[in-house]
Amino acid sequence: MKLGKLKGIVTSWDITRAMAEGKKALADIESHNVVTAKPDEPLEIASKRMAQTTSPALPVIDIERKVLGIITSEDVSRLLGR
Repeated sequence: MKLGKLKGIVTSWDITRAMAEGKKALADIESHNVVTAKPDEPLEIASKRMAQTTSPALPVIDIERKVLGIITSEDVSRLLGR
């Protein structure tokens, strides 16, 4: 799987809302104002940023906005709970 530059994200909330509104195409429901994390930032900062959004996940991107991975609220809970 080739990962590219981040352009948008679709969350479970977006899908639920789209189904209620009868929308079917991802292009119609994706969010373009995506809150992200950097690979070298502390977990605490990423978790605070995530808490300030409605998204249960933060894409991790490099300086060129290339997607490196994603961190979820479950990941944060697991890592901070240690």
